[in-house]
Amino acid sequence: MRLLIVITGLLIGGFAWANQESEPAQQYFPQQITAKKLLVYCASSAMTKAGRERRQYCAGFVSGVEESVRLLGGNASESAPRICVPEGASARKIAEGYIDYALPRQGSMDQPAAALVIEALRDNYPCRN
Repeated sequence: MRLLIVITGLLIGGFAWANQESEPAQQYFPQQITAKKLLVYCASSAMTKAGRERRQYCAGFVSGVEESVRLLGGNASESAPRICVPEGASARKIAEGYIDYALPRQGSMDQPAAALVIEALRDNYPCRN
């Protein structure tokens, strides 16, 4: 009888877990994320698992944009954005720079996230020649 109760509890718990709503994976594609949504992810609380995952996504996104701009900037035209992030800067530090840049710009938050990240990187890490 005790085994039956344990199995029933596991089955009910499994069904409840399987039926939990989660964010669809399509929302994580960069082409679909707005600057506002990225700001929400970046500023999420580190006190919850979902918040930590969003913060990790943000740091990876911002870091990926930074690396792409840096790698393509050497072969691009004069009009390409040039950024010079200090060696050893963490992805989280760069993401915090995005938060600081994006917060006062609430009017331009419907644009693609990558566009505002590039602006933030250019503003926070200009190259000094």
